[in-house]
Amino acid sequence: MHFKKLPYHLFVVFSVFFSAQAFAQPPNDDPCKATFLGPLPQPVSCPVGKGPVYQGACDNTGAKPEYPHPSMMGCSGNGKTTAPNADVWFEFISTGRMLNVTIRPGQSGDNIDYPQVSLYEIHGGTNNDCLSPNPLACAVQNSGTGTVTLTHPIRMGAKYLIQVAGKDTSDTGAFQIDISNDLRCYDCQVESDLLAYPSPVLGRYQPGQYVTFIYFIKGYKNSNGTSPHALIPRFGPGWDTASFIEYPLWILHPLGPSWKGTWMWYKNKPTPSGVFSGYFYDMNDTIPSNNIGDKGTANDTWYFFWQIKTKPNCSGPQDLSVQVDAYSDGETGVLYPLLTCQNDPSFTFKPILDCCPSLTIDGPSVAKCPGGGNCNDTLKAYSSSFNFSDFKWYDDRGTFFKKDSSVWTSQCTTICPGKRYTVISYNKNKGCLTTGSKVAPGLIFSELRQIRGGCGNACADSVTARVTNWLGGDITSSSTFLWSNSATTSSVQLCPGKNWVCISNNGCTITDTIDTKNYPPDDAYFSYPEYSFCKRDKRKLIPNYVSLQGGSFTVAPSTGLTVDAQTGEIDLNGSVEGSYTIVYTTNDNCSASDSVQISITAETGCDLSIYKGFTPNGDGFNDGWIIDGVEFYPGSVVKIFNRWGGVVWESTEYDNLQVKWEGKNLSGGELPDGTYFYYISLAGIDRVYKGWVELTR
Repeated sequence: MHFKKLPYHLFVVFSVFFSAQAFAQPPNDDPCKATFLGPLPQPVSCPVGKGPVYQGACDNTGAKPEYPHPSMMGCSGNGKTTAPNADVWFEFISTGRMLNVTIRPGQSGDNIDYPQVSLYEIHGGTNNDCLSPNPLACAVQNSGTGTVTLTHPIRMGAKYLIQVAGKDTSDTGAFQIDISNDLRCYDCQVESDLLAYPSPVLGRYQPGQYVTFIYFIKGYKNSNGTSPHALIPRFGPGWDTASFIEYPLWILHPLGPSWKGTWMWYKNKPTPSGVFSGYFYDMNDTIPSNNIGDKGTANDTWYFFWQIKTKPNCSGPQDLSVQVDAYSDGETGVLYPLLTCQNDPSFTFKPILDCCPSLTIDGPSVAKCPGGGNCNDTLKAYSSSFNFSDFKWYDDRGTFFKKDSSVWTSQCTTICPGKRYTVISYNKNKGCLTTGSKVAPGLIFSELRQIRGGCGNACADSVTARVTNWLGGDITSSSTFLWSNSATTSSVQLCPGKNWVCISNNGCTITDTIDTKNYPPDDAYFSYPEYSFCKRDKRKLIPNYVSLQGGSFTVAPSTGLTVDAQTGEIDLNGSVEGSYTIVYTTNDNCSASDSVQISITAETGCDLSIYKGFTPNGDGFNDGWIIDGVEFYPGSVVKIFNRWGGVVWESTEYDNLQVKWEGKNLSGGELPDGTYFYYISLAGIDRVYKGWVELTR
């Protein structure tokens, strides 16, 4: 296969000919021997965010199905991929957050008629899990046109596999593959992903097997003031939902939690968008739909953990799909219908339940130092059904190295600490295959993660190493490091390309590598609560969200409107009527920028700007409810009602300074948190405003 990076919107076809070896087995006829494409071409900066296209002329003639053959259910197009089939595999590193794959007829006359394509994430981003990638999405073409398209959210910098096949082993021939990834410029979730532990073996789990899931959100854009409010996982019929266990969340707010609420698991909670079971952010009254969300920024991280077991018995392959959707308070909370985050993608996971009796793999109870030639641990594979034979063992590179025939149990005594081993066995009584895998415990494990890339060829790739022991404890602070650039800290800046690190702890030493790359600039998106203001406004405005901290703001024309260069704060006091363009430019030499149009209009016809919430907790910030513009209509009537229609506060002298509602009743007592309703009748003109406001301490 021959691939070439192509500029965006430019398509050139490259041919590869297989005629000389028409029936030879393709070199990429195996997930462990996938054609490595390297990092995909980098997308252009937002607001465009489109990625250039990889194109290649390929062929699956002569391909053999794996045994057992991976397949998925719940695909777009036809419900599931078929098995067995003649498949070939491709591997790549993502540079964007949305993958686009299209399979179409090749240039020869003998093409795949009914193509199907599947996407897998290689767990941990290494080559060590080619037999246990996480199945994410699939698409099947059922009308014989030879074309199929798959799109799915991905994580920037992660490693993925693409499986391409026909509907069966005879549906072979040439095909054209187009691969690109895009930036998602307007998502509220800056980075998200769904992970599963353990990963399925060739897309399969065993009956009665517990699986732990982690869904994370790293960074959140408060678009128009929205915040994360609900996380809803949905499970396929192969899961035993009665076994579901939710665990406490891990939430990192660098500046502390912004609101006085709690993330909780609720069943069958009604929301404006439907009745859901899932995690909700609640203001401690068990009614999450009546409050706003967990105020977050680009610096905050949310980790959601849960565990669920596959069904203990089944008579045929079962759908083990998981779909996770995140909702903002504009979708399921009191900000509805402020639907500014409804296009955030769903994350899916699509293994199947293999109904062959379970296989157990027992390992050593004491961890050892990996490496050093001490590969003398023992793993034993067996089943309670006592009907297995032909145990086949594979190492962490997917290489077959041992077979036991006509035995009920299999033992391997050349196991290396810290490595994953996979066993595939045939059950003679049931006539089926079962799979299992286990990591032999090593004392230390490494996780390398690229946090940020530089621009061009700059050596500014920021990489962080995390070290854990075999019990899962974080031992990064007690470990020593030596990087390929001679750095000795856990977090370093590296040059683009292959880099390595040597990690030592408690007498054990391991090495790990990472292919770093200079990413395109992140989304420089920002916004303001509104885009049109009155000359009489006296307030200051701060952008709702700035994705890349440390840039600078400019305004054109440069006179008539004051904008703080560092914060983007607009001082409307003394502004001049007209139209202005505010530009935010990052300072990382990547030239990422975004712009916003602001209009200043005359007083005539200017509307009120009524805040949807406030926090009267005495911290000196946002302690009073603001009605911008009401001070220009002295004598106006302002009334506040509770949910039962009773007046709890009123005034005819509202000016946002001396007279304003601070969350108290007519007697001066504090009102409880909740949603209240307002009535504003402006003096001197025939205009009335009605709506709601959220009081949150």
